[in-house]
Amino acid sequence: MILDEARLLRNTRTVQQRNDIEVGDEAAALSASELFDAPANMKRRFSHFGVEMETGTGKTYVYLRTIRERAALEHRSRRALPRRTRLSVREVGQIMTPKSRSPARLLMACLILAGCNQDPDLQVASARELVALAARAQLGEPTDSLANRAAQELLSRPRAAVVAELQVALGSEVADIRSWAARTLGEFLAASREPFLDPGARGEVETALHGLLADRDEGVRASALYGLGRGCVVRRPDTVPQQVTDSIRALLSSEVVGTRFLAALAASWFGPVVEPVADQLVTQVKTEADDGVRFMMATALGQVGAKDASAVDCLSALLDDPDEKVRGSAAASLGELGGPTPAVLQRLRRCFADAREAIDVRVAAADSLVILVTKADDAEPLLLALLDSHMLMADHRQLRWLQALGKVATLVPKTATASAARDRLEKTARAQDGGKALVATSGLARIACAERDRTLGQGAAAELRKALPAILVVAQEETGWSSATDEYQPALEALVELAQWPEMAIDASELHAVFVELQKHRFRWTRDWAREQSARLR
Repeated sequence: MILDEARLLRNTRTVQQRNDIEVGDEAAALSASELFDAPANMKRRFSHFGVEMETGTGKTYVYLRTIRERAALEHRSRRALPRRTRLSVREVGQIMTPKSRSPARLLMACLILAGCNQDPDLQVASARELVALAARAQLGEPTDSLANRAAQELLSRPRAAVVAELQVALGSEVADIRSWAARTLGEFLAASREPFLDPGARGEVETALHGLLADRDEGVRASALYGLGRGCVVRRPDTVPQQVTDSIRALLSSEVVGTRFLAALAASWFGPVVEPVADQLVTQVKTEADDGVRFMMATALGQVGAKDASAVDCLSALLDDPDEKVRGSAAASLGELGGPTPAVLQRLRRCFADAREAIDVRVAAADSLVILVTKADDAEPLLLALLDSHMLMADHRQLRWLQALGKVATLVPKTATASAARDRLEKTARAQDGGKALVATSGLARIACAERDRTLGQGAAAELRKALPAILVVAQEETGWSSATDEYQPALEALVELAQWPEMAIDASELHAVFVELQKHRFRWTRDWAREQSARLR
């Protein structure tokens, strides 16, 4: 819930006066941070508040109980509402009268309509109500989060009904509603498997969004670009109309920070098909004052595949940016571009080894080095650095670190450094710690293939085969696969490599079954990766 900053200031001053708290300047604004709200296409200030109380007075208890009771209330509402949804759908219009758009009423309406998910007869009707609700929320005072909540509920409705209503909203006379509808249609394009509805319906949606690229309102044009780019996350087309590239160029030059951010974000989603905008990204990122926009421009340079020297030099220079997120994005994008020069490798090595650097930046540099290094002379020092960084690669980074050890060790087989990496992987595999053990075993399989160590290979193959039934189940559920990719993708790649070795007795049909399921997923890179691995098996 977003509260008016002026109201927060008035309430704060009232409480301070009531408690005789001395205030230096009553007119001074509250201390706050700025974050970019992408769905609303604007920056927001978030005020800082501190609660000072003595130990043992119940601060943590109050916080946790409030969180728990709010979650329980929403859960009870969702369970109770389906019992009376026929009445509730008619009541939504009464709840959301033009004179009553309070956040509480909007949330109540969202909960009522959420109950319609369990009644197929009401899904189409409630789609119309939800579109109207979200549009009203978009126009209300602090209600953007509730508009987004209603948009999320729309994803569970019959798509044909929702798209029809949203296309009507695209023609609204109100710019904010056109912007919201364009962004929501983009979410639909990204959330649906191909074909979306049917080829004709998807084409209608894209045509409508393309039409908004010529809208008189810059915010609407940026939202249309967001919607088209969000849809491209799914399939990454081979070509796009020149109008898209021209729109990205124009919006990157906007005076509005949020518009420039959305243009760079869309460029990163479209990827190589908008590579001509790379030169403008290189030029503008050098003078861009906003940290968030610089971050997104650095990300976009990696995704559009700008391989010329100016892009590489630009990203290398951004490794010295004052903002750590920008430095991390630049380090990651250098890995995406490939074809490194010795200078780039040296710069990434220094970044990885710098103990004063932010952890996320060092990890991004390490990830890029693992991608870029292909020669034994470069692999040996990198593997040593990875072995020394085990404390850095803690918690959620462990899987990537273990995968990196296995990959780099294959470049220097039968060396003392590779032996140290193997020992670390074997220790982790023996610990039987779920995903970590599986990724470590995958690394051992790759080392076995590189060193032609039959005993090591057979042991790794036996463990990886045990995981195949579970991997097949997860591959059949796209959401589950998305959360388990870091564990299962290295395992499948290792099994494909072992399958080239007849002594390992890998059943290729089991692997093919997994890849067939993955080729049904909506994200193009998942499907492309599955096809590539399946082709290697043949």
